[in-house]
Amino acid sequence: MRSHPDFSEILYPLYQTYVKDVMELESQNNELEVEVERYRGRNIVNQCYKCNWYHHKAGECESKARCLKSAGLHETNKCNITDRIPNPKCINCGEAGHVASFRGCRAFPKPSFTQQNMLNNLNSQQRTLNTNANRVRDNFSYSRALNPHPQQEMVPRNPSIENSQPVDIPTNTFKDMVEGLAELKKLMQEFPNLFSALKELKSATSSADKLSILMKAFDNSGTSVSG
Repeated sequence: MRSHPDFSEILYPLYQTYVKDVMELESQNNELEVEVERYRGRNIVNQCYKCNWYHHKAGECESKARCLKSAGLHETNKCNITDRIPNPKCINCGEAGHVASFRGCRAFPKPSFTQQNMLNNLNSQQRTLNTNANRVRDNFSYSRALNPHPQQEMVPRNPSIENSQPVDIPTNTFKDMVEGLAELKKLMQEFPNLFSALKELKSATSSADKLSILMKAFDNSGTSVSG
Protein backbone atom coordinates (compact mmCIF):
# COMPACT_ATOMS: atom_id res chain seq x y z
CA MET A 1 0.00 0.00 0.00
CA ARG A 2 1.31 3.42 -0.92
CA SER A 3 -0.09 6.90 -0.25
CA HIS A 4 -0.32 9.49 -3.01
CA PRO A 5 -0.04 13.27 -2.64
CA ASP A 6 -3.84 13.57 -2.90
CA PHE A 7 -4.12 11.33 0.21
CA SER A 8 -5.56 8.44 -1.79
CA GLU A 9 -4.18 4.92 -1.40
CA ILE A 10 -3.31 2.40 -4.10
CA LEU A 11 -2.94 -1.32 -3.44
CA TYR A 12 -0.01 -3.04 -5.09
CA PRO A 13 0.09 -6.84 -5.65
CA LEU A 14 2.29 -8.96 -3.41
CA TYR A 15 4.62 -11.34 -5.26
CA GLN A 16 6.36 -14.45 -3.98
CA THR A 17 9.09 -15.80 -6.23
CA TYR A 18 11.42 -18.78 -6.12
CA VAL A 19 14.57 -18.39 -8.20
CA LYS A 20 17.75 -20.39 -8.55
CA ASP A 21 20.00 -17.38 -9.00
CA VAL A 22 18.73 -14.11 -7.58
CA MET A 23 21.29 -12.16 -9.63
CA GLU A 24 19.52 -13.26 -12.84
CA LEU A 25 16.14 -11.92 -11.72
CA GLU A 26 15.11 -9.02 -13.97
CA SER A 27 11.31 -8.92 -13.85
CA GLN A 28 8.31 -10.41 -12.06
CA ASN A 29 5.59 -11.82 -14.34
CA ASN A 30 6.68 -9.27 -16.96
CA GLU A 31 4.96 -6.59 -14.89
CA LEU A 32 7.36 -5.45 -12.21
CA GLU A 33 10.93 -4.57 -13.08
CA VAL A 34 13.46 -5.86 -10.59
CA GLU A 35 16.99 -4.63 -10.04
CA VAL A 36 19.21 -6.73 -7.79
CA GLU A 37 22.37 -5.30 -6.28
CA ARG A 38 25.12 -7.31 -4.72
CA TYR A 39 25.53 -7.13 -0.98
CA ARG A 40 27.95 -4.45 0.09
CA GLY A 41 29.55 -5.36 3.36
CA ARG A 42 31.10 -2.94 5.80
CA ASN A 43 34.62 -4.09 4.81
CA ILE A 44 35.82 -4.06 8.41
CA VAL A 45 37.57 -6.65 10.55
CA ASN A 46 35.60 -7.86 13.56
CA GLN A 47 37.46 -7.92 16.86
CA CYS A 48 36.24 -9.88 19.84
CA TYR A 49 35.70 -7.85 23.01
CA LYS A 50 36.36 -10.96 25.11
CA CYS A 51 39.70 -12.31 23.89
CA ASN A 52 40.61 -9.35 21.62
CA TRP A 53 41.50 -11.61 18.69
CA TYR A 54 39.98 -11.09 15.27
CA HIS A 55 37.35 -12.38 12.81
CA HIS A 56 34.70 -13.29 15.39
CA LYS A 57 32.44 -11.75 18.01
CA ALA A 58 32.29 -12.10 21.78
CA GLY A 59 29.07 -14.12 21.63
CA GLU A 60 30.82 -16.71 19.45
CA CYS A 61 34.14 -16.70 21.32
CA GLU A 62 35.41 -19.95 22.88
CA SER A 63 38.80 -18.58 23.95
CA LYS A 64 39.84 -17.28 27.35
CA ALA A 65 39.23 -13.66 28.15
CA ARG A 66 42.13 -11.22 27.85
CA CYS A 67 42.18 -7.67 29.15
CA LEU A 68 43.42 -4.87 26.89
CA LYS A 69 44.84 -2.91 29.83
CA SER A 70 46.40 -5.42 32.22
CA ALA A 71 46.63 -8.53 29.98
CA GLY A 72 44.83 -10.39 32.77
CA LEU A 73 42.45 -13.29 32.23
CA HIS A 74 39.31 -11.18 32.43
CA GLU A 75 37.33 -8.98 30.09
CA THR A 76 38.40 -5.36 29.71
CA ASN A 77 35.15 -3.95 31.12
CA LYS A 78 35.78 -5.91 34.33
CA CYS A 79 39.32 -4.60 34.84
CA ASN A 80 40.20 -2.76 38.07
CA ILE A 81 42.25 -0.21 36.11
CA THR A 82 39.93 2.70 35.44
CA ASP A 83 42.47 5.43 34.62
CA ARG A 84 44.10 5.89 31.24
CA ILE A 85 47.42 4.08 30.87
CA PRO A 86 50.16 6.51 29.69
CA ASN A 87 52.17 3.91 27.76
CA PRO A 88 50.09 0.76 27.19
CA LYS A 89 51.46 -2.49 25.81
CA CYS A 90 49.66 -4.40 23.08
CA ILE A 91 48.68 -7.93 24.09
CA ASN A 92 48.72 -9.08 20.44
CA CYS A 93 51.99 -7.75 19.01
CA GLY A 94 53.85 -7.02 22.26
CA GLU A 95 54.81 -3.48 21.26
CA ALA A 96 54.36 -0.51 23.59
CA GLY A 97 52.45 2.64 22.76
CA HIS A 98 49.08 1.21 21.79
CA VAL A 99 46.45 -1.33 22.78
CA ALA A 100 45.24 -4.33 20.79
CA SER A 101 42.24 -2.44 19.40
CA PHE A 102 44.54 -0.03 17.54
CA ARG A 103 44.01 -0.60 13.80
CA GLY A 104 47.54 0.52 13.08
CA CYS A 105 48.89 -2.44 15.04
CA ARG A 106 51.10 -4.74 12.94
CA ALA A 107 49.06 -7.72 14.18
CA PHE A 108 45.78 -6.17 13.09
CA PRO A 109 44.56 -7.93 9.90
CA LYS A 110 44.92 -5.84 6.75
CA PRO A 111 42.57 -6.21 3.76
CA SER A 112 43.97 -8.08 0.79
CA PHE A 113 44.85 -6.33 -2.46
CA THR A 114 41.55 -7.44 -4.04
CA GLN A 115 39.52 -6.33 -1.04
CA GLN A 116 41.27 -2.97 -1.00
CA ASN A 117 40.51 -2.40 -4.69
CA MET A 118 36.83 -3.26 -4.13
CA LEU A 119 36.73 -0.83 -1.20
CA ASN A 120 38.34 1.93 -3.28
CA ASN A 121 35.88 1.37 -6.14
CA LEU A 122 32.93 1.46 -3.75
CA ASN A 123 34.12 4.73 -2.21
CA SER A 124 34.64 6.19 -5.69
CA GLN A 125 31.09 5.23 -6.74
CA GLN A 126 29.66 6.79 -3.60
CA ARG A 127 31.51 10.05 -4.22
CA THR A 128 30.30 10.12 -7.84
CA LEU A 129 26.72 9.45 -6.73
CA ASN A 130 26.85 12.23 -4.17
CA THR A 131 28.29 14.64 -6.75
CA ASN A 132 25.58 13.93 -9.33
CA ALA A 133 22.74 13.87 -6.83
CA ASN A 134 20.06 16.51 -7.05
CA ARG A 135 20.93 19.45 -4.87
CA VAL A 136 18.37 21.04 -2.58
CA ARG A 137 16.46 23.62 -4.56
CA ASP A 138 13.48 25.82 -3.86
CA ASN A 139 10.14 24.64 -5.29
CA PHE A 140 11.63 21.18 -6.02
CA SER A 141 9.80 18.33 -4.30
CA TYR A 142 11.30 15.09 -2.99
CA SER A 143 9.32 12.97 -5.48
CA ARG A 144 10.60 15.00 -8.41
CA ALA A 145 14.16 14.59 -7.18
CA LEU A 146 13.74 10.79 -7.22
CA ASN A 147 12.03 10.70 -10.62
CA PRO A 148 14.25 8.70 -13.03
CA HIS A 149 12.67 10.47 -16.05
CA PRO A 150 12.58 14.16 -15.17
CA GLN A 151 10.74 16.46 -17.53
CA GLN A 152 12.32 19.55 -18.99
CA GLU A 153 11.53 22.54 -16.87
CA MET A 154 11.17 26.14 -17.94
CA VAL A 155 13.08 28.82 -16.17
CA PRO A 156 10.65 30.76 -13.98
CA ARG A 157 10.07 34.34 -15.05
CA ASN A 158 11.18 37.15 -12.85
CA PRO A 159 8.34 38.89 -11.04
CA SER A 160 7.07 42.07 -12.64
CA ILE A 161 8.85 45.14 -11.37
CA GLU A 162 5.69 47.23 -11.67
CA ASN A 163 3.74 44.91 -9.38
CA SER A 164 6.53 44.52 -6.86
CA GLN A 165 7.25 48.23 -6.33
CA PRO A 166 4.92 49.98 -3.87
CA VAL A 167 3.25 53.27 -4.77
CA ASP A 168 5.38 56.09 -3.43
CA ILE A 169 3.26 58.97 -2.14
CA PRO A 170 5.26 62.05 -1.13
CA THR A 171 5.01 62.62 2.58
CA ASN A 172 4.68 66.39 2.25
CA THR A 173 1.74 66.12 -0.18
CA PHE A 174 -0.20 63.81 2.13
CA LYS A 175 0.52 66.06 5.10
CA ASP A 176 -0.72 69.13 3.22
CA MET A 177 -3.96 67.34 2.30
CA VAL A 178 -4.64 66.42 5.93
CA GLU A 179 -3.95 69.95 7.13
CA GLY A 180 -6.17 71.43 4.39
CA LEU A 181 -9.09 69.18 5.35
CA ALA A 182 -8.67 70.14 9.00
CA GLU A 183 -8.85 73.85 8.14
CA LEU A 184 -11.92 73.29 5.95
CA LYS A 185 -13.65 71.56 8.85
CA LYS A 186 -12.97 74.56 11.08
CA LEU A 187 -14.43 76.93 8.48
CA MET A 188 -17.59 74.84 8.12
CA GLN A 189 -18.06 74.88 11.88
CA GLU A 190 -17.62 78.66 11.99
CA PHE A 191 -19.69 79.32 8.83
CA PRO A 192 -22.51 76.73 8.60
CA ASN A 193 -23.69 78.19 5.28
CA LEU A 194 -20.39 77.21 3.67
CA PHE A 195 -21.52 73.62 3.14
CA SER A 196 -24.61 74.72 1.19
CA ALA A 197 -22.51 77.20 -0.76
CA LEU A 198 -20.13 74.45 -1.85
CA LYS A 199 -23.08 72.54 -3.30
CA GLU A 200 -24.22 75.63 -5.24
CA LEU A 201 -20.78 75.96 -6.84
CA LYS A 202 -21.73 73.11 -9.21
CA SER A 203 -24.37 75.28 -10.88
CA ALA A 204 -22.14 78.36 -11.22
CA THR A 205 -20.83 78.91 -14.76
CA SER A 206 -18.12 81.48 -14.14
CA SER A 207 -15.47 82.18 -11.60
CA ALA A 208 -17.18 85.46 -10.66
CA ASP A 209 -20.42 83.60 -9.80
CA LYS A 210 -18.51 81.07 -7.69
CA LEU A 211 -16.70 83.84 -5.82
CA SER A 212 -20.02 85.62 -5.20
CA ILE A 213 -21.56 82.47 -3.69
CA LEU A 214 -18.61 82.03 -1.33
CA MET A 215 -18.66 85.67 -0.27
CA LYS A 216 -22.35 85.43 0.65
CA ALA A 217 -21.63 82.30 2.73
CA PHE A 218 -18.97 84.12 4.73
CA ASP A 219 -21.02 87.33 5.13
CA ASN A 220 -24.22 85.58 6.26
CA SER A 221 -22.88 83.46 9.11
CA GLY A 222 -25.60 81.28 10.63
CA THR A 223 -28.15 81.93 7.85
CA SER A 224 -28.88 80.10 4.62
CA VAL A 225 -27.20 81.27 1.44
CA SER A 226 -30.44 81.00 -0.55
CA GLY A 227 -32.45 83.10 1.87
